[in-house]
Amino acid sequence: MGDRARRDPELDVWRERIAEELRAHMARRRLTGADGARALGMDQATFSRKMLGKVSFSAEEILKLSNWMNRHVDEVLAAAYNGPTNPCLSHSDDPSAQSRVTDWAKRGYELARRLYGDRVDVRASAA
Repeated sequence: MGDRARRDPELDVWRERIAEELRAHMARRRLTGADGARALGMDQATFSRKMLGKVSFSAEEILKLSNWMNRHVDEVLAAAYNGPTNPCLSHSDDPSAQSRVTDWAKRGYELARRLYGDRVDVRASAA
């Protein structure tokens, strides 16, 4: 019997919440799993496992799927947020927590910039 990596229950909750939010938004927009799988360039079985929360979406997949659904990735993640466990959404006065949030934000913005370029967000500039 091989040693399997132990799953982190907190990450399991996040994976399920994100998948639930993506499913709900796709249902509201009447988007199908076949459409979503095609948008991400993966087979329907893999997409289905991810949409059921059995397998995690990668950060790139969440970004691509959010863009395809005309949603900001922060809207998807904020909608999945239901507790104080997400460091990116907490406003902690702890300096070490702030630096972690800043580091993760920088990484997220850099990834988005690499994926989408310096495209201007018309929804943000209209506000």
